[in-house]
Amino acid sequence: MSESRRARDAAPSHAEAIDAEGAHALRAIDPSIFSRTVDTLSPVRPVGSGRTNVTIIAPTIVQTDATVPFAGFELVAGRRAGAVAMHVEPAAYGLNAPDRFNLAFAVSTEGGPCTFSWQGGFDANQATGSATVNGQGWVTFSLGMSSPGATGLANITQVSGARWQWHRLVISRPIVFTPIEGGVLTPL
Repeated sequence: MSESRRARDAAPSHAEAIDAEGAHALRAIDPSIFSRTVDTLSPVRPVGSGRTNVTIIAPTIVQTDATVPFAGFELVAGRRAGAVAMHVEPAAYGLNAPDRFNLAFAVSTEGGPCTFSWQGGFDANQATGSATVNGQGWVTFSLGMSSPGATGLANITQVSGARWQWHRLVISRPIVFTPIEGGVLTPL
């Protein structure tokens, strides 16, 4: 995955959405199918291996018994903006060689678009950016290249917009294809 930052409208994984007029719209597919998933964290499973964990900051509600569990947020003047922060420890998953790691935060908005600032990286190599989601979508970005024993840090924070919900975080490594004899690509 390139360093480009993007947020896409998305329905639940591999599904089509139907708008108010009943027309079908193909939505972005869960990014984890194009990568090697390291772990998936959510409001009901906020702790992974080692120091890998999620911190839910200033939610208005955390609903773990919903059909799709979520942490809900609302931007209110004078109060801290809602955020989801995480640490990932690749070595806790047996990944000790330098590698690139991607994050995909599944979010949904109510009543219009939300803009998020994001920050992420390993050690002092932090990148920043912003993304806007309207409806269901993903805030995706790369943590960049890890070094052995490094801990990755990342967060998304609401900058503007309507109420929103965080559903899950997919931590993954991109699939790298290498040519083999005959020009056929094979995943590593």
